[in-house]
Order: sequence, then structure tokens, then C-alpha cells
Amino acid sequence: MNMKAVFSIHRKDKWIWLYIPLIILFSSFIVNLIVSLLINNDEKFYTGGVISIFAYVLTLGMIVVAQSFPFAIVMSVTRKDYFWGTALMGLTANFIIALFMSMFASLENMLNGWGNRFHFSIFLI
Repeated sequence: MNMKAVFSIHRKDKWIWLYIPLIILFSSFIVNLIVSLLINNDEKFYTGGVISIFAYVLTLGMIVVAQSFPFAIVMSVTRKDYFWGTALMGLTANFIIALFMSMFASLENMLNGWGNRFHFSIFLI
């Protein structure tokens, strides 16, 4: 087994790597958008809601090792291959999430803060 096999092990669990982070981002966005609509904001409104994805990725980094490392060791994966395969999966998942965040950040800028000066993203594209 090598790094590609470890990547394959992680790739099978799309929920923990892609779907849950996107659900967290979109639910945080919806809650913050509703809050911004309920308040009278004459100036720009920055929520900091995007920090939720960073908290999840930190937690994911701790959980994924406990879930998949024993299985990988039983399948005769070296620690080095496990590290590089997990790092590659993390980079791939974070790249996909960053693409979504970049698309919505540019949409946010085009709409002048979603129409009510609400700024969710931290990107200034």
C-alpha cells in the first residue's frame, strides 16, 4: 500500500471531507444573513461566520486520525504513507471548499454585500 491507497481510503468518506463542511458553511451563512436582515445596518456588517469552517477543519484533523489510522495500519500502510495520503486528501478537500468560498466571495462583492451590506466572507476579490 502506498499514499494513493490512503487517499482512496479517505476519498470514500465524502461526508466528513466535503459535504459536512459545505453544510456548515451554508447554514452559518443563512443564519448570519437572517440576522443581518433583522438589524438596521447603515454601515457594513461583518459577521465572522466563516470561522466555523476553520473550527470544523481543526476538529476533522483530530477525528480523522482516530477513525482511519488503525484501519490503515492493519492494511500494512506505513506511517509516512498515511501522513502523505491524509495530507493530500486534506489539500484536495480544502481546495474544493476554497473554490466554493471564492465563488461566493466574488458574488458577494458583485452584489455589494448581498444587497444589504452584509459581508460573510473574508476575501476581498
